[in-house]
Amino acid sequence: MLHARRKLASRERPSLRVIRDTESSGHIRYWGINGYMLAIQCWTDAEFHQIANPPSDAIHYPEGIWIRLDWR
Repeated sequence: MLHARRKLASRERPSLRVIRDTESSGHIRYWGINGYMLAIQCWTDAEFHQIANPPSDAIHYPEGIWIRLDWR
C-alpha cells in the first residue's frame, strides 16, 4: 500500500511521449509532454547563416550549433 504522499507524487509526474519522425524531417525532432507538443531544431553555424529569415529566438552554443525550442 502506498503512503498518501507517494500516491500524490505518482499522479503529478509528467508523462513523456517521444515521437519518432522520419529521417526526411532534417534537424528537427518532436515529442509530447503532459499533452503539449514540443519541437527542437538544431543547425550548424554554416546552416544557420544560410537561412533567409533565421529565428530570432535561436540560441548559439560555443560548440558551433544553434538550438531553438518550440511549443506547439
